[in-house]
Amino acid sequence: MKKPKPMVRELDAYLPLVQSTAWRLKRLHGLPRHIHEDLVQEGFIGLLDAHTRYDSGREISFGTFARPRV
Repeated sequence: MKKPKPMVRELDAYLPLVQSTAWRLKRLHGLPRHIHEDLVQEGFIGLLDAHTRYDSGREISFGTFARPRV
């Protein structure tokens, strides 16, 4: 079994944020159930973008920085 790369482990910790945001948007807008998977995919792309752009030198946590991008 391969060991996950550090970035994968970091992002795995934020998958619940992506999932909960997708469910919240689905419920808020009354979207069909199958749309949830698309929202999760888009949210993960936003999470990857946040990981790329995040500057740990700033006084903001990664979760706070990533939330609007998810």
